[in-house]
Amino acid sequence: MTIGTIDPALSESEIIADLERQAQSDRFCGVRVLYDFHPDSTAARAVLQWLNDRNHIFDLVTQPPNMSEWLRTVEIYPDLAVVF
Repeated sequence: MTIGTIDPALSESEIIADLERQAQSDRFCGVRVLYDFHPDSTAARAVLQWLNDRNHIFDLVTQPPNMSEWLRTVEIYPDLAVVF
């Protein structure tokens, strides 16, 4: 299995194109973003919706002070598989 990543500084269309490219691999199963990924960002909404629509995994990496905000965000996507 492969966990991909994205650059949260990219535009929404660039993020989606990158996810589509990564998902061409049969090993692709989800995404982990290590830096500068904020739960209220356009990048987060784009990634989470894309993952949710395709039944992929979101591997959440965050600091404890940001966990409650992330929990509120992922609740919007009830079918999304999230690894904490």
